[in-house]
Amino acid sequence: MATQRYSRLSTLVIVWCLVAYVASGFIIFGPRKDYLKTAGSYAMMQLADRPVYANDSFFLFYAGKNPERQTSWASVQMLAPKQAFYYAYDKNRNRELPKTLQDKTPIQRFANRRGDTLLIYAFEHQ
Repeated sequence: MATQRYSRLSTLVIVWCLVAYVASGFIIFGPRKDYLKTAGSYAMMQLADRPVYANDSFFLFYAGKNPERQTSWASVQMLAPKQAFYYAYDKNRNRELPKTLQDKTPIQRFANRRGDTLLIYAFEHQ
């Protein structure tokens, strides 16, 4: 049975790919998400008196909620007259704040250096 040898170039490419893969676990690309962790911790401690909804699954995870229950603002608007709740909206460079939220004042704001901001709004039962 013959053994197959790789060329030096192939070996070098494979080694560099492995090094890059290992390094990617330690190097952070893109804006940091620490503000979501801070906001989630705040929500877990301070916003326990009513349901919390959000458009970001990372925030929900850090808030101790099920991240699969991420909800768009359009869906949450139907709840407004029925119950009091908190809504956290993650606004970034690619996602603008909905017009209906622009008129409201957030109770808390968390941001990173790149301008990504998580805004928490309180809605009362009407």
